[in-house]
Amino acid sequence: MTDTFNHIKLFSFNREFNFLKKLYTNNKLPNKILFSGYKSSGKSTFVYHFINYIFSIKEEFKYDSKKMKINVNNKSFKLVSSLTHPNFYKISLSENKNFIEILQIRETLHYLKKTSFLDLPKIVLIDDCECLNKSSSNSLLKVLEEPPENTFFFLVHNSQKAILDTIKSRCIQINLFMNKLSRKELISYLTDNKYENINFDFKNDYLKPKFYVDYINYCERNNLSLEDTDMKNLFNNIFKNQDYKKDIFIKKYFFLLVQLFFYNNLINNINKDNSNHELFLYFVKRFNDIKKYNLDFESFVIEFKNKAFDEK
Repeated sequence: MTDTFNHIKLFSFNREFNFLKKLYTNNKLPNKILFSGYKSSGKSTFVYHFINYIFSIKEEFKYDSKKMKINVNNKSFKLVSSLTHPNFYKISLSENKNFIEILQIRETLHYLKKTSFLDLPKIVLIDDCECLNKSSSNSLLKVLEEPPENTFFFLVHNSQKAILDTIKSRCIQINLFMNKLSRKELISYLTDNKYENINFDFKNDYLKPKFYVDYINYCERNNLSLEDTDMKNLFNNIFKNQDYKKDIFIKKYFFLLVQLFFYNNLINNINKDNSNHELFLYFVKRFNDIKKYNLDFESFVIEFKNKAFDEK
């Protein structure tokens, strides 16, 4: 199964969901919708839930609109999850590619010429639409200007990155931003309520739900107590075991942990002068240089340990 339905239950955006549901029921749903919000805010999950609602209306085990929940026994759920639903087509960033390419849009045009299955609407999902390049964007615009009958285009957009204004102008935009309560409920659900046991050093409103899932898995792999493992203990474990050389979690999140380290120092009034802030800016620049020039990551870790962590 793909990442399509990672979350069977929807934890936020009830108002937006019911609004679109009403439009669809009254045959007034716009055929081009741009779903915009921060990365990892639940945009794709929301869209997949709405897609399941549309496809499952006349099926067994249809979407539960009261509980905002997908029934895993539903036929359309299984087909969309495996990307085999005849009325569903997905465009997303291919592995090892920087852009959604024009060939992907052209392949969509071929798909749209096929006959609709059981008179159901066709749904084209364009995930990561901020990754469209100029050529693919222009090709998509031609389709959006005159979309085929009974076809809906759902574009998922990371609002922290730009897309062409011409694409925005062709679509109705729905902004999706998860509130704190819904975010906490989602994290608790994803972590089997282990979030409550996590040390306060790691409870931050800016950290994504996926971080907590990965962090808890890391702690469990390393036999670290969620409650007793504060920022100092975590970094000591990373340096002692040299996890920066081998552990996927550390390689993925190390700079995020560095940012959290400096943030906690600021909150706890460590280094009341400007040295904490200046050191943070220095490591931001160092990290950006590493990404830009493909420099050695391990040297960054060792420098952080020697210049920032060991002083605490």
